[in-house]
Amino acid sequence: ANKGTLFLDEIGELPIEVQAALLRVLENKTYRRVGEKEERRVDIRLVFATNRELVKEVAEGRFHEALFHRINVFNIEMPSLRERREDIPLLVEFFLSRLTAGQAPFRISDRAMKCLTSYDWPGNVRELRNVMERSIILSENSLITEHALPREFLEPARAEEEILTLEAKEKEHIAKVLNFYDNNRSLAAEALGICRKTLYRKIRQYNLF
Repeated sequence: ANKGTLFLDEIGELPIEVQAALLRVLENKTYRRVGEKEERRVDIRLVFATNRELVKEVAEGRFHEALFHRINVFNIEMPSLRERREDIPLLVEFFLSRLTAGQAPFRISDRAMKCLTSYDWPGNVRELRNVMERSIILSENSLITEHALPREFLEPARAEEEILTLEAKEKEHIAKVLNFYDNNRSLAAEALGICRKTLYRKIRQYNLF
């Protein structure tokens, strides 16, 4: 790696004693191989990644403060997967292609994709990759359905569908009441048991103009 670039993933997971050893390498630009006494010089560019808040880790004594200041030169912050759900279909297609290289192409059902885009992804892209690998293994054929997904993926999508169903019923009910009272919003609000302000908000929400 000398004169090159070394990528260290999950720097926040390193034990504190290993962090101290890494700090010595960065400060002295030397290292010693296991079993050797001779110090070797090294000149490398280091790139680090972590999903932890290192400032908080330093404050709580889990990350070496001097090492933090040493590596905190230029930061690129990636938003979590739940903040960029529009990327999920593209990532799914990428992982399906990568994980099934040399095999028949896999596809994913609309229902399964709905489950994936409704999930919060605490493990971010790495978790998505693992889920896709698991789904490929468990699928009975080349079409991945929601039945190949872990159970926790089904709940957010089901809850979202229930909300949409309730909203559709509410919209239909409000429209019927407005029609019954010839669009008299005061009478409609009274019949619905809500104030006029709430009724106006619902009318805008459901485009009942």
